Amino acid sequence: MLLLNHPTAAAAANAALFPRHQRSDLSPDLSLPLRSFPSGSGLSSSRLLPPLTTSGNPVSRCITRAFPWSPRKNEIVEYEKRPKEKWIRYFEKLAAVRNPEKGVAAVLNGYESKGKRVNTIYLFRAARMLCKAKLYKHALEVYRWMESKPPDTYPVTTKDRAFKLDLIYQAHGASSAEDYFMSLKESVRDRLVHGALLKVYVDCKMKEKAESLYATMKEKGMVDSALFTNAMMTLYTGLGEFDKVDPIISEMKKKGFSLDACSYNIWLTSLGARRSFEKMDQVFDSMKKKPSIDIGWDTYSIMAAVYIKMGYFESAEECLKQVEGKIDGQNRTPYDHLISLYGALGKPRDVHRLWIDYKSKFTTLSDKDYREVIKSLLRCGDVEGAEVIYDEWLSTKPTPYDPRIGNLLLACYVKNGETEKIKAFFNQMAELGGNQNPKTWEILAAHEIRGKRVAEALSCLKVAVSVNQSKKWKPERALVSSILKSCEEEGDAANKEMLFEVLKETGYLHDEMEKGAENGEGIQSA
Repeated sequence: MLLLNHPTAAAAANAALFPRHQRSDLSPDLSLPLRSFPSGSGLSSSRLLPPLTTSGNPVSRCITRAFPWSPRKNEIVEYEKRPKEKWIRYFEKLAAVRNPEKGVAAVLNGYESKGKRVNTIYLFRAARMLCKAKLYKHALEVYRWMESKPPDTYPVTTKDRAFKLDLIYQAHGASSAEDYFMSLKESVRDRLVHGALLKVYVDCKMKEKAESLYATMKEKGMVDSALFTNAMMTLYTGLGEFDKVDPIISEMKKKGFSLDACSYNIWLTSLGARRSFEKMDQVFDSMKKKPSIDIGWDTYSIMAAVYIKMGYFESAEECLKQVEGKIDGQNRTPYDHLISLYGALGKPRDVHRLWIDYKSKFTTLSDKDYREVIKSLLRCGDVEGAEVIYDEWLSTKPTPYDPRIGNLLLACYVKNGETEKIKAFFNQMAELGGNQNPKTWEILAAHEIRGKRVAEALSCLKVAVSVNQSKKWKPERALVSSILKSCEEEGDAANKEMLFEVLKETGYLHDEMEKGAENGEGIQSA
């Protein structure tokens, strides 16, 4: 009953499932935000929900920092603490450009037209800061501008070519990065340039291409340190092929490569994933005995996560205390891991403590920050605490409203079967301008199917399909199984057919057929 009284939902329920094949006047207006339920529907609220205060991964960063063009630890932070230097003026002017393909060159030509030579070091620093700000096209145009000048004006090193290849990948994709690599003369394709392309393949999880390039690098004698073996181990852990890490470790030892902190972190992660806990402890002990390795917070974070999985909660807490002791200046990332892991340990007081500490150090808080702390508190079972943080977030007047944050509490209320709270909270999300989100409607579908209301659950899924603009959303397998089970128990062939139409539209059936082929199962296993 929850969905069909909603105006947007009613439009979707009455419209054909595939509106692109129908007249445009039959399609729901997807440009409108959610509205609250109309009065008299049984789901309307005479007022908004009152304030709710009524009482990875460390391993994923290894490949990025493995290569020399990545910023050194605290490099940017150190620059930001200094008085504003000339290179920052370059950065600010370049970052303000709206059309980098034309504007970057115009800014730099403007400097030259005044008889000023643009300082090479400043320019490189500005380009790296643009990259840090994810203005990859801007940074790339800086390099292209330098290359357009006489060769001796701005000498380009192999390190710069490697950095440019990475920029091309970030701005235009893996294929363009490959084209740039092939355009370079063989003589300048050294280990760093090859390493940059390997990084691209690892990031994109292009296993065959990465393995082929790595084999070529080995033949040319370029694999001479842990930098590139770390890249391959990162690839395999990202693909879940943890058993391929040990052979690479053995290869490194055989060739006399020194394992660095990144190597150990990947190794520990793979052992934890394979539940080789005894071996993992041995590796961790050997790492601690290496004077050349300063064990960072990320290693202790990995160990804490594995100890939690093993049920060794005291050991996990000891590791988390180590993480806290290694928080470095303006680094936000350790807090993300600490808040998440304390949530997994069921320690709401520690989550609140770290959140207060986090806010005291960082004046700018993102929606992601609020989302993660609310998620951790709900994981601890501290619903009231999560509601307090939600109200705190609302007080910042977020624009636009991020439905992913509201969805966390909505899902909690559905799980707890709190029907009245579900109604009022959904209305509040709508009134606050929450954009239509497929996950929101999936959560409502779960609420409906708990009450055996199959038609209403399917209507929720139809709305989810209609607002699935990114085409990435697919319903959870457990929800699909529950709806399918109810249809079969009631002999409801019509709703079962409607379910399969919805699944077909999302691409869910295709994915399940592939899984079924791999596992020797049929689609009925969904």
